[in-house]
Amino acid sequence: MNKRLSVATLLLSCLVLAGCPGEPEPPPSRGGGPRQGQGRPNTGQTPPSRQTAGAPMFRLPALDGREVAVRGPAALFFFTTWCGYCKQALPEVNRIADTARSRGWQVYGIDVGESPDLVMHFAQTYRPGFPVLLDRHSQVAGRFNIAGFPTFVVIDAGGRVTYQGHDIPRGF
Repeated sequence: MNKRLSVATLLLSCLVLAGCPGEPEPPPSRGGGPRQGQGRPNTGQTPPSRQTAGAPMFRLPALDGREVAVRGPAALFFFTTWCGYCKQALPEVNRIADTARSRGWQVYGIDVGESPDLVMHFAQTYRPGFPVLLDRHSQVAGRFNIAGFPTFVVIDAGGRVTYQGHDIPRGF
Protein backbone atom coordinates (compact mmCIF):
# COMPACT_ATOMS: atom_id res chain seq x y z
CA MET A 1 0.00 0.00 0.00
CA ASN A 2 2.81 2.45 0.88
CA LYS A 3 4.54 1.78 -2.46
CA ARG A 4 1.32 2.63 -4.33
CA LEU A 5 0.89 5.79 -2.28
CA SER A 6 4.48 6.83 -3.03
CA VAL A 7 4.03 6.26 -6.76
CA ALA A 8 0.73 8.17 -6.74
CA THR A 9 2.33 11.03 -4.81
CA LEU A 10 5.24 11.16 -7.26
CA LEU A 11 2.90 11.22 -10.27
CA LEU A 12 0.72 13.93 -8.74
CA SER A 13 3.82 16.01 -7.96
CA CYS A 14 5.00 15.72 -11.57
CA LEU A 15 1.60 16.78 -12.87
CA VAL A 16 1.50 19.80 -10.58
CA LEU A 17 5.03 20.84 -11.57
CA ALA A 18 4.33 20.39 -15.30
CA GLY A 19 0.96 22.11 -15.24
CA CYS A 20 -0.46 25.29 -13.91
CA PRO A 21 -0.37 25.63 -10.11
CA GLY A 22 -3.43 27.89 -10.21
CA GLU A 23 -1.75 31.08 -9.06
CA PRO A 24 -0.29 33.31 -11.76
CA GLU A 25 3.35 34.22 -11.68
CA PRO A 26 4.27 37.87 -11.86
CA PRO A 27 4.16 39.17 -15.42
CA PRO A 28 7.52 39.37 -17.18
CA SER A 29 9.15 42.77 -17.21
CA ARG A 30 8.93 44.78 -20.41
CA GLY A 31 12.04 45.65 -22.35
CA GLY A 32 14.93 43.92 -20.60
CA GLY A 33 13.07 40.71 -19.70
CA PRO A 34 13.29 37.28 -21.25
CA ARG A 35 12.94 36.99 -24.98
CA GLN A 36 10.64 34.61 -26.83
CA GLY A 37 11.07 31.08 -25.60
CA GLN A 38 13.37 31.99 -22.71
CA GLY A 39 10.91 32.27 -19.82
CA ARG A 40 9.41 29.06 -18.54
CA PRO A 41 10.93 26.06 -20.31
CA ASN A 42 9.57 24.75 -23.58
CA THR A 43 7.40 21.65 -23.30
CA GLY A 44 9.70 19.53 -25.42
CA GLN A 45 10.39 18.92 -29.03
CA THR A 46 8.36 20.62 -31.71
CA PRO A 47 5.93 18.09 -33.16
CA PRO A 48 6.23 17.31 -36.85
CA SER A 49 3.58 18.80 -39.10
CA ARG A 50 1.22 16.52 -40.94
CA GLN A 51 -0.36 19.25 -43.02
CA THR A 52 -0.20 19.48 -46.76
CA ALA A 53 -0.70 22.88 -48.36
CA GLY A 54 -4.28 24.07 -47.85
CA ALA A 55 -5.43 20.96 -45.99
CA PRO A 56 -6.72 21.30 -42.43
CA MET A 57 -4.35 20.21 -39.68
CA PHE A 58 -7.32 19.23 -37.55
CA ARG A 59 -10.99 19.96 -36.92
CA LEU A 60 -12.61 20.78 -33.58
CA PRO A 61 -16.03 21.98 -32.47
CA ALA A 62 -16.29 25.64 -31.48
CA LEU A 63 -18.32 26.89 -28.52
CA ASP A 64 -21.08 27.97 -30.91
CA GLY A 65 -21.44 24.36 -32.15
CA ARG A 66 -19.92 24.74 -35.61
CA GLU A 67 -16.97 22.58 -36.63
CA VAL A 68 -13.80 24.52 -37.40
CA ALA A 69 -11.06 23.32 -39.73
CA VAL A 70 -7.75 24.77 -38.54
CA ARG A 71 -5.12 25.53 -41.20
CA GLY A 72 -1.92 27.53 -41.16
CA PRO A 73 -0.97 30.21 -40.69
CA ALA A 74 -2.41 29.89 -37.21
CA ALA A 75 -1.66 30.81 -33.63
CA LEU A 76 -3.06 28.40 -31.05
CA PHE A 77 -3.55 29.16 -27.35
CA PHE A 78 -4.01 25.88 -25.44
CA PHE A 79 -5.63 26.58 -22.06
CA THR A 80 -7.87 25.33 -19.27
CA THR A 81 -10.43 27.26 -17.27
CA TRP A 82 -8.71 26.54 -13.95
CA CYS A 83 -5.29 27.86 -15.02
CA GLY A 84 -4.26 31.14 -13.39
CA TYR A 85 -1.49 31.72 -15.95
CA CYS A 86 -4.05 31.32 -18.75
CA LYS A 87 -6.33 33.93 -17.23
CA GLN A 88 -3.40 36.29 -16.72
CA ALA A 89 -2.25 35.89 -20.35
CA LEU A 90 -5.68 36.42 -21.91
CA PRO A 91 -5.60 40.25 -22.26
CA GLU A 92 -2.23 40.10 -24.05
CA VAL A 93 -3.39 37.20 -26.24
CA ASN A 94 -6.46 39.27 -27.20
CA ARG A 95 -4.20 42.17 -28.28
CA ILE A 96 -1.94 39.88 -30.28
CA ALA A 97 -4.95 38.16 -31.87
CA ASP A 98 -6.18 41.48 -33.29
CA THR A 99 -2.82 42.13 -34.93
CA ALA A 100 -2.40 38.56 -36.15
CA ARG A 101 -5.85 38.48 -37.79
CA SER A 102 -5.09 41.71 -39.64
CA ARG A 103 -2.08 39.89 -41.13
CA GLY A 104 -4.14 36.91 -42.31
CA TRP A 105 -3.52 34.55 -39.41
CA GLN A 106 -6.14 32.38 -37.75
CA VAL A 107 -6.09 32.63 -33.96
CA TYR A 108 -7.81 30.06 -31.75
CA GLY A 109 -8.08 29.29 -28.08
CA ILE A 110 -8.24 25.55 -27.53
CA ASP A 111 -9.66 24.39 -24.21
CA VAL A 112 -8.27 21.01 -23.26
CA GLY A 113 -10.38 18.32 -21.62
CA GLU A 114 -13.27 20.30 -20.15
CA SER A 115 -17.04 20.38 -20.62
CA PRO A 116 -18.66 22.87 -23.01
CA ASP A 117 -20.71 24.37 -20.14
CA LEU A 118 -17.61 25.08 -18.08
CA VAL A 119 -15.80 26.60 -21.08
CA MET A 120 -18.87 28.68 -22.00
CA HIS A 121 -18.96 30.15 -18.50
CA PHE A 122 -15.22 30.93 -18.75
CA ALA A 123 -15.71 32.61 -22.15
CA GLN A 124 -18.61 34.71 -20.85
CA THR A 125 -16.53 35.82 -17.87
CA TYR A 126 -13.16 36.45 -19.56
CA ARG A 127 -14.34 37.32 -23.10
CA PRO A 128 -11.60 35.94 -25.35
CA GLY A 129 -11.36 37.92 -28.59
CA PHE A 130 -10.93 34.82 -30.76
CA PRO A 131 -12.87 31.61 -31.38
CA VAL A 132 -12.67 29.02 -28.61
CA LEU A 133 -12.45 25.40 -29.72
CA LEU A 134 -13.16 22.35 -27.56
CA ASP A 135 -10.61 19.54 -27.35
CA ARG A 136 -12.73 17.54 -24.90
CA HIS A 137 -10.75 14.31 -25.19
CA SER A 138 -7.33 16.02 -25.47
CA GLN A 139 -6.64 14.48 -28.89
CA VAL A 140 -5.26 17.65 -30.49
CA ALA A 141 -3.34 18.52 -27.31
CA GLY A 142 -1.84 15.06 -27.44
CA ARG A 143 -0.83 15.52 -31.06
CA PHE A 144 1.12 18.64 -30.07
CA ASN A 145 2.54 17.05 -26.89
CA ILE A 146 1.00 19.75 -24.70
CA ALA A 147 2.32 19.53 -21.13
CA GLY A 148 1.30 22.45 -18.96
CA PHE A 149 -0.81 25.52 -19.57
CA PRO A 150 -0.89 27.86 -21.24
CA THR A 151 0.95 26.54 -24.26
CA PHE A 152 1.24 28.60 -27.42
CA VAL A 153 1.79 27.05 -30.84
CA VAL A 154 2.51 29.07 -33.99
CA ILE A 155 2.12 27.31 -37.34
CA ASP A 156 3.21 28.88 -40.61
CA ALA A 157 1.32 28.80 -43.93
CA GLY A 158 3.15 25.60 -44.91
CA GLY A 159 1.92 23.81 -41.78
CA ARG A 160 5.26 23.87 -39.95
CA VAL A 161 5.36 24.57 -36.22
CA THR A 162 7.61 27.60 -35.85
CA TYR A 163 7.12 28.11 -32.10
CA GLN A 164 5.82 26.07 -29.20
CA GLY A 165 6.21 27.12 -25.60
CA HIS A 166 4.67 28.68 -22.51
CA ASP A 167 5.68 32.26 -23.29
CA ILE A 168 3.45 34.40 -25.48
CA PRO A 169 4.97 34.39 -28.99
CA ARG A 170 5.93 37.71 -30.58
CA GLY A 171 6.28 38.91 -34.12
CA PHE A 172 4.46 36.33 -36.17
